[in-house]
Amino acid sequence: MGSYQALYAIGMLLGPAASGPIAAAFGIEMVFWAAAAATVLGGAMAVVKPLPRK
Repeated sequence: MGSYQALYAIGMLLGPAASGPIAAAFGIEMVFWAAAAATVLGGAMAVVKPLPRK
C-alpha cells in the first residue's frame, strides 16, 4: 500500500509541474493529449510486462 501512495504522490506533484509548461508552450489541449499518451503508454506497459504474482 505504501508504494501505491508514493506513486500517487509523485503523480500529484509531477502532473501539474509538467502540464504547466506544456500548456504554456502548446496550449491547454496539448495537456490532454499528453495525458492520453501517458495513459496509453502505461496501459501498454502493463499488458506487455505485468507485475509478478506472489
